[in-house]
Amino acid sequence: MPKSAARNALISLEPDVLDVLMPMHLTLDPEGRILKLGPTLQKMGATKAMVGKGFLDVFEMVRPRRIVGVEDLWSALGEALHLRLRSGEKTNFRAVALPVASDDAIVLVNMSFGIHVGDAVASHDLTVEDFAATDLAVEMLYLMEAKSAAMGEARRLIGRLDDAKKHAEVQSVTDTLTGLPNRRALEKYLERAGPGQFGCGVMLIDLDFFKNVNDTYGHAVGDEVLFHAAQRIRAETRGQDFVARVGGDEFLVIVGDVSDPESVRATADRIIASVSQTIRSGGVECAVGVSIGVSMWIAGHARSFAEIQEAADVALYEAKRLGRRQVAFDRGVATTVPQR
Repeated sequence: MPKSAARNALISLEPDVLDVLMPMHLTLDPEGRILKLGPTLQKMGATKAMVGKGFLDVFEMVRPRRIVGVEDLWSALGEALHLRLRSGEKTNFRAVALPVASDDAIVLVNMSFGIHVGDAVASHDLTVEDFAATDLAVEMLYLMEAKSAAMGEARRLIGRLDDAKKHAEVQSVTDTLTGLPNRRALEKYLERAGPGQFGCGVMLIDLDFFKNVNDTYGHAVGDEVLFHAAQRIRAETRGQDFVARVGGDEFLVIVGDVSDPESVRATADRIIASVSQTIRSGGVECAVGVSIGVSMWIAGHARSFAEIQEAADVALYEAKRLGRRQVAFDRGVATTVPQR
C-alpha cells in the first residue's frame, strides 16, 4: 500500500458504526478486492455478488480516466471518484477512498448516488432508511416524494379539467331535452361537411297538434312527448344522417349522399308513420304527428344551405296546408316528385 498524503486523514471506526454513518460503504483488501459491503449496497441486487471480486471489475471508472488498475486507485486516495456499475442497472456513483487507521492495508470506500439518487431509488427500491440520517439524499427523497405527489395531483386536476371541458363542449352542441344536436351543432356540421358526393335531402320537421298537448296536459308531459318524438325520428334515419332539434317542436334532418328524392321521401314516410303512433306520457296517451318539408341540396349546384333550408321551410307550410302528417317537396324538385 503506498504511503500517500491521504494517510494524514486515517480513520478508525467499528463496522456497526460504519453501517449507520456510511450505509453505502465498502472495504477493499490490498489487491483491490471487495471485503465487505454496507447495508444499502447489500440491498441492491446487482451488488450482492460483489464480495471477493475486484473493485474495478465491478465498477467502471468514469473519472479520473487515468485510473485503470489497482495501483492507479491507490494513488487516487482522497480524490473524488465517479463510478458506474458495469452490469445490471448501470447505476452511477460518487465515491472517495481512504485507508483504515486500525489496518492501513484496508481501504474504506464511501459511496453515494449524487444527482442520480432519483434513478437509483427507483431502480433498486430504496427508502429513506437506506441512507444516513445526515445524507442530503434524504432531503432529495422528501422533495422527490413531494414533487411526485404534486405532479400526481396536477395530472388528476388536468384530467378533471379536460373532462369538464369536453363535457362543456358536448353540452354546448347538444339539446338538453332530447339529447340531439342543436343549432350550434348544425353550424359546426355545415362547416366541415357539404352536400356530399351526390347531394343530400334536407328535411324540416314540425310536430302536429303539439300545442294541444301542452295546453291540455302541461309542459312536463309536453317535454316527454318531445323526447319520445325525437327518439323516433332518430330511429328512422341512418347512422350517417344528421338529426337536430332546431326549435321548440321543430327538427331538421340531413339525409346524406342521396340524389334521388324518392329515397328521401321513403325516410320521411317512415318518420311520419312512427311519430304518429300514440305516445304514452304521465299516465296519458298523446296523439301527435309530424309534417315534413323537403328540399334537395345537389352537389355542384349554386344554392347555399340557407336557401335550401328556406325552401324546405316553404315546403313544410305546404305540408301543413295539405292537412298535416304529410310530406311536401319544394318546387325546385316537385316536377320530379309528385306531391301526395
